[in-house]
Amino acid sequence: MLLPPSASQTDMKYEDKIVDRQVGRNGDLFAASIGRMETREERYPYLRILVSIVEQAHPEWNQAPTKDSQISLLIFRMSKATLDRDEVAEIVQLRDAERGYNFIERKPDQSSAEKDQQDSDA
Repeated sequence: MLLPPSASQTDMKYEDKIVDRQVGRNGDLFAASIGRMETREERYPYLRILVSIVEQAHPEWNQAPTKDSQISLLIFRMSKATLDRDEVAEIVQLRDAERGYNFIERKPDQSSAEKDQQDSDA
């Protein structure tokens, strides 16, 4: 016979808030665990899954010209700054290219601070 878990097992307390309620706490935990992986090759399949989850949670970003920046910034924040924004943006662009979506190139000299400013304006 299965017994219900004790109260101490079900009362999970987190000190930090959920970064994005549409993606949820599991997305935050998943992003943080991906950020602890050492190599790009190790992270790649998991980042593709996380990008897919974020795209499903935010369908309004699918046609945005800064979609890669928006998603990479969100995942960067979800990972507590352990993931590289450019690495995530590359995966977003790759997934879009695989689906035949055109990606609009931005200036290569655009700094992360400028990207952050654009993302906060969007």
